[in-house]
Amino acid sequence: MVAAFSCHAIERYNNFVTSYQKDLQASDRSLQNFFRRLNSQTGVADYHSFKTRLANNSSIQSIRDTNYCANAQTTFDAALTNSKRSLPVFLAGQTTAVDDAFSPCQIVTASTKKPLGR
Repeated sequence: MVAAFSCHAIERYNNFVTSYQKDLQASDRSLQNFFRRLNSQTGVADYHSFKTRLANNSSIQSIRDTNYCANAQTTFDAALTNSKRSLPVFLAGQTTAVDDAFSPCQIVTASTKKPLGR
């Protein structure tokens, strides 16, 4: 959204949102549910605060990074070229500056009492 306004890419952004609407809505629901599970009393407010912080950080990045708009245009083009795939598949191949700032989380899964396949 920030790239749409900051980089005059509103048409590309709208095409992106339209192409991936179902995936974006599902992802947004999952994110909101995550915050609700973390704290049932403040989860919705925490979710909105998180999204606002992301937008603010992206806005600051768009001001500081001289390549921000070029990178955004490239990403929109790649997403629209591959719109027949799901959004998670597309995103799995993308990296951002944020990716370098955090260590990956360890994946922890629930186990069963019986080993699988027996």
